Amino acid sequence: MLAMVVPMYSQTLTNGVLLGRINGRLSVESGYECGFSFVAKDSEGNVMAESEGILYLKGHSFRMETEQITVVCDGVTKWMYDASVNELLIVKNDPSVRNIMENPFSIFDEPEKDYDFRTSSGVSRNSDGLFVLKFEPRDRNMPYRNIIVYANASYEPVKMEYVSKDGSGMTVTAEKGRALPENRESLFTFDPSGYEDIYVTDLR
Repeated sequence: MLAMVVPMYSQTLTNGVLLGRINGRLSVESGYECGFSFVAKDSEGNVMAESEGILYLKGHSFRMETEQITVVCDGVTKWMYDASVNELLIVKNDPSVRNIMENPFSIFDEPEKDYDFRTSSGVSRNSDGLFVLKFEPRDRNMPYRNIIVYANASYEPVKMEYVSKDGSGMTVTAEKGRALPENRESLFTFDPSGYEDIYVTDLR
């Protein structure tokens, strides 16, 4: 169930400014990391899938790790490793494709290209005091009716709710993030040589 939003508005903060401040928090020069959990529910609220993992971000690069799946992207190449079958798929990265199953924070990468939101409107808060941003897909064929982002007073995204047309949905809950230590560029590549008997499919 979506958290109730009450009409509390900042006098100076607009949706566009809030989005810029969220991106500023995620765009730490050395990189950004946070843990997250993911829950998918059907239209009746039954849990269909859930997982947890850690996300690393730096510019257009990211690394998402869960117990079973690791997705790594350096902005040019994307590696997708499935530990359950010890298989690695390598593809050329398409920056126009934003998949929350690969990068839960992908919505913050130029959302104005794919979503409508009231940039100049005053920011609303929910009953827990979190900032609330609502995005509506421009492409009516997209599976989501809307996406709601909740951010804390430090402008960190703490929850994202993806609401589907049939009433089902997905929720990503993020832990408090932190800056990556310097010189962690190796996080954004994937070396299969360290995986015994790995099966690699390279489609670049």
